[in-house]
Amino acid sequence: MNTEMFIQHFFNALALGSLYGLIAIGYTMVYGILRLINFAHGDIFMLGAYFVFFSTISFMPAWVAVLLILLALLIYYSVFIGFKKRPEFYWITILLSLF
Repeated sequence: MNTEMFIQHFFNALALGSLYGLIAIGYTMVYGILRLINFAHGDIFMLGAYFVFFSTISFMPAWVAVLLILLALLIYYSVFIGFKKRPEFYWITILLSLF
């Protein structure tokens, strides 16, 4: 194995390890806050991975990504903020209704 190949594998492993770390942080945050195991966490991660993959190979413009971010914020503020002050039962209902 030459040096160039080693460096490439090192950075690939670093990127993949960082990705696994972010997934683990997401799991612990959801469980730590809601005390509920989100079995759809991996599915949501895969949807995001597919979206990034297909947007990369189709050369999606940056303004489309900004519009999608604004849409996600609109959904968050219109749906989830109203339920923050309600009991846990509503959170369970919301989580189950997403699927």
